[in-house]
Amino acid sequence: MTMSAVTIPLAATRRVATIACLTKATRVTAVIAAVGTSVFAANVASAIERRPAASLTCGMAKDIVDRDGAVILRYPSERIAGLTLYDRYVRNEHQCDTNQTIPKQIQTADDTTCELSICRQVRKTRD
Repeated sequence: MTMSAVTIPLAATRRVATIACLTKATRVTAVIAAVGTSVFAANVASAIERRPAASLTCGMAKDIVDRDGAVILRYPSERIAGLTLYDRYVRNEHQCDTNQTIPKQIQTADDTTCELSICRQVRKTRD
């Protein structure tokens, strides 16, 4: 018998014994908290939509941003051939860590100057 075969059941037994000592209400609360955290983490990870900008019209891109709060759009670099760039476009400053947005133009299927907002920290210049 290997060492890991002996230790794993003991560790599992200790966890079961610890949970068994808790009151029923506490066990239920712990299970609900664990399940809720798992569901929240799964939703956050898959919440933002990723789309190629060239496949959307400007109106479609704006609709996605308005509906979801944010979208990641990929687009070809203007300076380096074959390089794909990504930006996160947002509905308003509340989607940003910096609480600041700036407008940015992107080329979509129907508009070369579709204006959306991105999060950026605005640097103040010295006078």
